[in-house]
Amino acid sequence: MHSINSFANSFVSIFIPIYLLTLGYSVTMTLFFLIVQHAMVVVGSLLAIYAANKVGLYRVLQLRFLFLGLYLLLLFWLQSGSVYFFAIAVIGGLNLSFYWTPVNILFTRSTKTETIGSSIGNFLAFPKIAQVFGPLFAGIIATYFGFSWLFVLAFFISIVGFLFITSLVSQPTSFTFSWAKIRQMHKENRQYFLAELFDNVAEEILYVLWPIFIFLTFVSLTKTGLVGSLIAFGAIAFTLLVGHFADTKMRSFLMRFGAGLMMALWFLIYFFQDQVWLLYSFSFVAPFVMALFLVNYHAFLFTQAKKDEVHFIVLREIPVVLGRILAFLFAALAIYFWKDWSLVFLLAGVAFTYFLFWFKPERETL
Repeated sequence: MHSINSFANSFVSIFIPIYLLTLGYSVTMTLFFLIVQHAMVVVGSLLAIYAANKVGLYRVLQLRFLFLGLYLLLLFWLQSGSVYFFAIAVIGGLNLSFYWTPVNILFTRSTKTETIGSSIGNFLAFPKIAQVFGPLFAGIIATYFGFSWLFVLAFFISIVGFLFITSLVSQPTSFTFSWAKIRQMHKENRQYFLAELFDNVAEEILYVLWPIFIFLTFVSLTKTGLVGSLIAFGAIAFTLLVGHFADTKMRSFLMRFGAGLMMALWFLIYFFQDQVWLLYSFSFVAPFVMALFLVNYHAFLFTQAKKDEVHFIVLREIPVVLGRILAFLFAALAIYFWKDWSLVFLLAGVAFTYFLFWFKPERETL
């Protein structure tokens, strides 16, 4: 189900901001659309877990398809000018939260601590197989047939994923909201929640803002799609391999080594962004390095999450969303005050310094 959803999502994910740009919305308005959408994820996660307490996690995943269908339909209607812009962002945030909250809880429950690195490698790599050609095909479809066909195609592919979970017995949750519990979780997981903030700054810049930068540079949907496919292709087999090493004593070293390399790559691309060959090379190489960092970091993160997976997954959405908003807000400010979009590359590089110097996971040795 997750791989099919990733395949469907690959048709629209990087192209929704670009779709807004082609409708005449400014880069700043597009970024604020993303800010509202991700801010809604915190509220949506609380709603999703409340629903899961009542009907279980799989039923929440089924409810998510209502938000997905409405989201894509409203995006389609947006070109007529009859839909409120930020209302679509709110629905998009609910779509994200009703998918990722149950998926992350189910993943955490199903993994074993001693093989969590391999599990994360599989969880990240197999969807990328489905994503390899999605962005490239999407760019071609959007160029020659329009964005409407992308939305229709993405929804019908998602329906296939829906069919996989219709017969599953839903798993209950027992989330309880209290300020005492929040304070306890924050005290026990402070460095992990802070790490999530910095990690999501870096991830959104690579996976969302970088394709927008490519589009603004080349003004080409097919080239943007090609970059999206390169990002997916660049880390498939390598992610699986790294997953096995994440189950060894090299986990901490590999996480920091990957963080250091990503920092260097972002600084390099900032100073040499006028080299076209480097833009494509970065799009291919960065996912390798990001996988080296991300699989090992997530091995630490989800090991910690297993202590109280429901509360951890829900409450971590706060720093996750703050990190994403920080990335988008910084990009908007960089455009407005300095007319320099590429300053976000420096922010991404700086974000990785946290993992080099300050992040000290409890599980340094296995």
